[in-house]
Amino acid sequence: MVPILFARLIISSASCLTPGHKPIRRRDQTASCSCSISKGTMRVDQAIAFVQRIHERTGKYPGIYSGEYNMRQTLGSRNVSGVQKSILAKCWLWLANYSSQPRATSPWDFWHLWQYCGDGRCKLPRSAYPKSVANILKAERNIFNGSRTALQTFWQERAWTPGGEKPRREPERTLTAEL
Repeated sequence: MVPILFARLIISSASCLTPGHKPIRRRDQTASCSCSISKGTMRVDQAIAFVQRIHERTGKYPGIYSGEYNMRQTLGSRNVSGVQKSILAKCWLWLANYSSQPRATSPWDFWHLWQYCGDGRCKLPRSAYPKSVANILKAERNIFNGSRTALQTFWQERAWTPGGEKPRREPERTLTAEL
């Protein structure tokens, strides 16, 4: 019952007050979300209930977020059925790995988002993987597995608008800053 209540909260407000859920709200006011499968956040059965509720209400599958090692351990367990894996496989995959680029994690063929830095922690070369953003030293940094056009398409296909309106597409804007 708790995952369904969390799903209701996220759908209605596109925000979340609990750990283990990562709402993503974009500038066009559309939303998508992910749930976290890891020790202390959400069990696989709870993630399934959450995923099914989000899909039932929005027609979209949320993302699944976890550390790569933890995801492999959890979904590699004999306690996770093929049916459960097939439901989760409909979601997009967001993996955290601060040491190296993630590998494919069954039941997915590839990851969609890779969190390579969290709270400023990153064991990758700074020249290729910056840790901070502007004056934010302990930033969470992510990489999309695809082109800029693929990223835009990815979010458009997975977005819903809180309140039920259709997502609007805003024109591209260029941001500049004087240094």
